[in-house]
Amino acid sequence: MQGLRGLAWLLAMQSLGELLSRGLALPFPGPVIGMLLLLLALQLPLVRAPVAACADFLLSHLSLLFVPVGVGVMTHLDLLGQYGVRMLVVIVLSTWVELWVYLSATPLFGLTATLVVYVLAQAAYARLDQAAWANPVLWSVVLIAGILTATGVGYPSYFSGAQFIHFLLGPAVVALGWPLWQRRVELRQRWWVLLVAAVLGGAAASGSALALGWVVGLPHDVVLSLAPKSVTAPVAMGIADKIGGIPALAAVFAVVTGMVGALSAKVLFGLLGVGGDRAGWIAHGFALGTAAHGIGAARALQVNADAGAYAGLALGLQVLLAALLIPLLFRLV
Repeated sequence: MQGLRGLAWLLAMQSLGELLSRGLALPFPGPVIGMLLLLLALQLPLVRAPVAACADFLLSHLSLLFVPVGVGVMTHLDLLGQYGVRMLVVIVLSTWVELWVYLSATPLFGLTATLVVYVLAQAAYARLDQAAWANPVLWSVVLIAGILTATGVGYPSYFSGAQFIHFLLGPAVVALGWPLWQRRVELRQRWWVLLVAAVLGGAAASGSALALGWVVGLPHDVVLSLAPKSVTAPVAMGIADKIGGIPALAAVFAVVTGMVGALSAKVLFGLLGVGGDRAGWIAHGFALGTAAHGIGAARALQVNADAGAYAGLALGLQVLLAALLIPLLFRLV
């Protein structure tokens, strides 16, 4: 019962966040506003206990919630076929800069396929000692997209069932406020360092993507769509629309960026000599959240609690900063 009450609180905070986002025309998504509201509400014991029970469950399975939107990459196979290699080069390099019909006709298919494939991918991931290349989100997306392509099932049919999993992504983002609340004292002490790191990391992400996209000769609107690639997909779409990019393509770039970050993080951190002590895990998490948004945060949550908490903070900061600064800078330029 505590878990259900916690979910109700998370949904209430998300709904209030959506209301404020739309009613006041704020450039931030409802779940991120909901996360900030949750931090205030956690002052109350009535909220704290049930949220703790639900947040721990949602955050431990956060990777699963990114599978449905990741499969959406298949809707842009034609564009990926034409520019795929160049797009991948840009995304990989710029991420390294900042980080260094029965069933197919019913909702049951999308829901069942997502759960079964993800559980199998997660089991393989654990058996392979959490090797970066075995990331369960990546292989779930690849396998499900392959199944849909082979069977002729369209993405809308799949998502009609998978949307029940995707729906939980909003409350899960709100739930990221819980580990931040648990570390509220140290966050107050480090806020200015974290803010500077977020600004510099976001600038490296967007700037390197734009520069590399221009160098390799991508079309202008495609280059603009790369600018918000390191923020979560819904925000990236809104930013791309404001600066003259292609919103749907910006969402694809965001998903691919998250996967590249989650896959390459372990190797890059090793090359950079980032340690495995608490300070090292904090650096791991903040870098992943900055470079690879929610998918990076999900990866961080899988390996260390401190890394996951700081990844969630970085994710929220990038949403706020990117939504404000990228459109502003493009207007000035």
